[in-house]
Amino acid sequence: MRPIQIKDSTITICNGLAAETSIYFDNIEKFELTTKPPQDTKAIKTALLKGLEEHNVVLYLKEPIQVTLLFGIKKLQLRFCSTLTTPSIFLRY
Repeated sequence: MRPIQIKDSTITICNGLAAETSIYFDNIEKFELTTKPPQDTKAIKTALLKGLEEHNVVLYLKEPIQVTLLFGIKKLQLRFCSTLTTPSIFLRY
């Protein structure tokens, strides 16, 4: 299970030890409900076992966000791939 938390104008996506980030809704340029990789190879995938887990949502951001990865490694990203239990949550916003 990959919980997401929505508070006011942000969404927090957590994938256990693999990654965690908070994103302001107004920073989301667009999103795709897809398992296909984005054409931009600089996208970060929030999976503990990247070769075994497929993502189901790709977020394209206006401004880079900080993503905390395994071992506390922090990266700034504009593209964000994740597996969400309820990816359709983005259709509401």
